[in-house]
Amino acid sequence: MTRDSIHRLVAITAVCALATSAVSAQQRWPQDFPTRAALAQAMQQHPPGERELGGPLYPGAVFDAACSAEYSWERRSWNIVGWCFRTQADRQALKAFITGAGRPYGPSATITGEGLLYQIDPKRQAFFDSFTEFEPDASELKVRRHPDARYDRSCSAQRSYELVLHARQDKWQRAWCFVADATLVDLRRFFKFGELGDQRAGALVSLTQVTDEPPRTEIEYLIPAQ
Repeated sequence: MTRDSIHRLVAITAVCALATSAVSAQQRWPQDFPTRAALAQAMQQHPPGERELGGPLYPGAVFDAACSAEYSWERRSWNIVGWCFRTQADRQALKAFITGAGRPYGPSATITGEGLLYQIDPKRQAFFDSFTEFEPDASELKVRRHPDARYDRSCSAQRSYELVLHARQDKWQRAWCFVADATLVDLRRFFKFGELGDQRAGALVSLTQVTDEPPRTEIEYLIPAQ
């Protein structure tokens, strides 16, 4: 592990331990409100924007304060805030948006029967706020990088957070994600491995085709703990 990697890992661990102190002072969580009505009123008066959502809103989607307050209040014991948006767009269009141009940084985004649901909690917020903005260098990836692949910070933070959440840091210290405008078949040929992934030079590489048209495939490098 490089010195820079150690410094970043220490910083992330410290921030997660003090999660509530690392979040934005303007962000308010369900446990900050005494009643569901108070939470609903606050959401109605201050709907989330791009800063809270971590990315652009789907064009034409309408914020549903009542749904958001109900969802968040029911998860108040975990301090999870949820934001509901209603839209008539089809699932394929929504999937393309939240995995592409509208992929949020921080909140998770899922497709519902009415539209989109974003959710986040203080610990997750703190981790994403602390995650490095810099791309990994060749010494950290340990496996060659596709020449047309673009670094995906949102995916990298999400996958790394899952390692912390599920206590898997004893095996894997970090996840790095890239996305390439190529098919799964093309990338398997480039990396020269099979369908289930491959472990080379200590790093586990896996491929997931996100969309078929246009073709877009996610490349994930799992870096083992030292």
